[in-house]
Amino acid sequence: IPSAGIGPESHYLGHLDALKPALTVGENLRFWRKVWGGTGDIDDGLDAVGIAGLADLPVSTLSAGQKRRVALARLLVAPRRPAEQLRQVGRGGSRPPGCSGGLSRGGGCHVVHHR
Repeated sequence: IPSAGIGPESHYLGHLDALKPALTVGENLRFWRKVWGGTGDIDDGLDAVGIAGLADLPVSTLSAGQKRRVALARLLVAPRRPAEQLRQVGRGGSRPPGCSGGLSRGGGCHVVHHR
């Protein structure tokens, strides 16, 4: 949306996670990777958002926070646009997870949350 100042490098992740609860994490990510024509590695995507090793678990067993991280991993394994800004900063960094790569190149990261 150029008139709103939103560039082609932007991503939108709404409040719904778009995950099928009966499928495993890996099956969900493989589905979206195929739909969007992605080439990213699922294990690398899960590792980048801090949930490595969960690929074989059914989504129905995950916490809300873990489901949100799977949704973020989807943008890494099957990006509709480049997703470098979603790469995770090491734990204990000053920025929230997922706000590193793009920032170092002059990009931005908007994080909205509630308690």
